[in-house]
Amino acid sequence: MAKQAAAVGDLRCVAVCHYALGSMDFFRGQLGPAAEQLAQALSLHQRIGSPAGAAYTLARQATLRTASGDERSGWALVQRGLVEAEQAVVRDHCLQRLYGAGIRNRLGAGDLVKAAELVRQAEECEAQSAACTICSVQLYPAVASFYLASGNFQKADDYAEKTRRLAQAGHNQGGEAEALHVQGEVRAAKGDIAQAEKLLEQAAAIFRRLGRRYDLGLALQAWAGLSAEQPERLEPIRREAAQILEQIRKKR
Repeated sequence: MAKQAAAVGDLRCVAVCHYALGSMDFFRGQLGPAAEQLAQALSLHQRIGSPAGAAYTLARQATLRTASGDERSGWALVQRGLVEAEQAVVRDHCLQRLYGAGIRNRLGAGDLVKAAELVRQAEECEAQSAACTICSVQLYPAVASFYLASGNFQKADDYAEKTRRLAQAGHNQGGEAEALHVQGEVRAAKGDIAQAEKLLEQAAAIFRRLGRRYDLGLALQAWAGLSAEQPERLEPIRREAAQILEQIRKKR
């Protein structure tokens, strides 16, 4: 489609195609190809003067950099995206994606103070606009993870459930799996290991079926860390998680 769009001179369509291809590469754990596609998408969005397209792309690039362990560059991309979002007609949608990427980035960097500030801004944005079955699903799991890291299990659960409902409404299986992942971690934090294992197993199964290797690796990693009493039982899961994440980071 990108080639066909380029042939007829539709640069906006070409930019969207590169964004989609980059996003799919990212989900598959192919960080190098993802970075190349997203760079092309950003260049085209800027060339045609699409701040919304640029903001969406910068959010995805930030998530990719954070996933590869480069929180500093990821944070810089979030800042650039926030500037673009303020110029976009769909400002609130752009902000939801960028807040989600930024919260994950700050959690990865261990900066709970800045993450809390982003959560506050995200909740203010949420109060002023309708939930989106696409953009909010990129925000809510990050907010849930923040509340989990902060020890507020109820709010973490609330946002995970909101993610699940929106994902189901939008037929977004990946979003449902993200909700299950967070819910599993909340149950683990509460000491309900059996239910946590069930939820994380379900999340991993969905990610595996969808070919989302990076998310699969994270879900398996969380699952493998559940049982301190019988670590040997979950050792195969731990090994698979480590293998997946190591392979992904080698390919960046």
